[in-house]
Amino acid sequence: MRVIKKFLKVLLIIVAIVAVLAIIAIVGIKVAVSNTANSNEYKVGADKIPSLKTVVGKKDVISTGISTENGVITKTIEYKKSDVSDEEMVEYIEYLISNEKFKISKKSRNLVELCKKSVDDGEIVFVMFENGSTSHLITVKKCVGTLRDI
Repeated sequence: MRVIKKFLKVLLIIVAIVAVLAIIAIVGIKVAVSNTANSNEYKVGADKIPSLKTVVGKKDVISTGISTENGVITKTIEYKKSDVSDEEMVEYIEYLISNEKFKISKKSRNLVELCKKSVDDGEIVFVMFENGSTSHLITVKKCVGTLRDI
């Protein structure tokens, strides 16, 4: 009986620790998404690109992500299509071209890719816009290269 009580006590402590860690993880994810949604710029290294919020106002973010692989920094921001119209995405793309010196490097039915020279020598910043059936995905990348490479 005593061994069972001790086991249950240890099990309860383990469950409580796992629950606390899960709560901390969920809060951390919500803060990261909220910070991106409320940010006036997307940062990739030393480069800062005005955010969608700067041009068309605050919008609901579905998800965000950031990764670095082989020296390429990638940040993704996904917006609800019901909250961000195609016209607002076009307005944002036109803003980046007119005001931030971006050039169109690729264009297809559901994808527009912009690029410009990074503030860091020998690097390029890309902003890709994917028009999905339920969401708009913005991907910001920074990698080694020059505009001649495109």
